[in-house]
Amino acid sequence: MGLLSRDLVRRAAPVAIAGVAGAAGALLARRRHGRRQELEAGAQRQPAP
Repeated sequence: MGLLSRDLVRRAAPVAIAGVAGAAGALLARRRHGRRQELEAGAQRQPAP
């Protein structure tokens, strides 16, 4: 049983790591996109000198 679970973990670990990395990347991209929109909205509110 121990051998089976070790094999399962060895096969599943890269998939889990890829999923976590993908989720983290998506979160960072969304945060960056939101920040960019916030900056653009602020630039539109302030009249140009």
